[in-house]
Formats: sequence, structure tokens, C-alpha cells
Amino acid sequence: MRIAVAPLLLLAALAAGCGGGASRYGGSPAGSSPATTPRAEVTVFAIPSPAAGADRAVLDGVAYVAVRTLPPVALSAEKLEATGSATGLSATISMARAAGSADVASWELVSAAPDGWRVWRPAVALEVLRHAGPGASLVEVRSTNWPNSCLGISRPDTVCLQVITPGYLIVLDDPRQGRIEYHASRAAAAGPVPAR
Repeated sequence: MRIAVAPLLLLAALAAGCGGGASRYGGSPAGSSPATTPRAEVTVFAIPSPAAGADRAVLDGVAYVAVRTLPPVALSAEKLEATGSATGLSATISMARAAGSADVASWELVSAAPDGWRVWRPAVALEVLRHAGPGASLVEVRSTNWPNSCLGISRPDTVCLQVITPGYLIVLDDPRQGRIEYHASRAAAAGPVPAR
């Protein structure tokens, strides 16, 4: 029994070491070259699970929050690209991308609503925006695969599991700091990391 527990404790220690510390070095998504330029101090914070409600849904393990409703004439159902069925509070919600729409960002999803089109954002993006403080605005939210469990942010004294970690590169415009980026998984985010 003691032998079986030891590897689990080692794995837990490695996972804790790479996810909870701050880093001075920015990383890069899988497939791109790593950054070696020193970066500003980075804060790692958890993304709370959104509370159940009519404005919450989960699609492929990613939590989404409804942020606004567009009028029925804003989008054409024929120009939407289906992305899947999300689980809402009491119903299944058909989600889609509105490619080329001036009213919907490329990283937002839409669903039909009785009063028009509901626009959804990943909950992690909204939590990063809240964490950044007043005046910050979302510029870009890009789905990416980070090369490790530290979300592509590493430092010499931190051990990161070398596993592809699905997440987001979130770019904000902050009136105090300029353009900044956050690296996020589905459950945690790290930032700000000054944009390259």
C-alpha cells in the first residue's frame, strides 16, 4: 500500500508546483517558439464555476455565460456555423458561430432566443476581465493548446507537466497598463503577461 501511494504523492506535488506559482517569464502556445524575454510578475488564479442559471451553459466542458441579446434581424440563421449542443439550466441549447458578423466577435457563440439571438462568452474570459479591474476591455479570446500544465508560463525553479493543456489566450486593453495578455485553461488563468 505504501508503494502505491508514493507515486500519487509525487504526481500531486509536481502538479501543485507548476500551477500555483507566479512567473516572471511569458510562454507561448504549443507549436510556437517559447519566449525568453523577462516578463512582469504573473498572478495565478482559479476560475470559479458559474452558478446555475438561465444565462449559463456548458459546451464540451467549457462554461459559457450569456452577455447580451441581439434583435432577430441582427443575424441570419443560414450564415451560422453549428458548434454543438450546450447544457443549460433546464434545456439543451444549440450553439453556433456567427462568422463575419459585425455584431458578434469571432470567439463568441450565439443561440436562438425568443427575443432574438443570445450572445455567449467563455466564463474564463469574463473572470479574467473582472480580475483585470475597471476600465479593461476584451480585445481577443483565442482558443489554444498550451504546451504544459503551467499554461506556457515557465521559470527555472518550477516543474511543469509536459501535457497539452487546452485553454485560451486572452488579450485585454487596460487603460493603466496598455495591451496585456492572460493565459488560461478551463479552470485557471495566469496573468497579466505583457503582450509580445
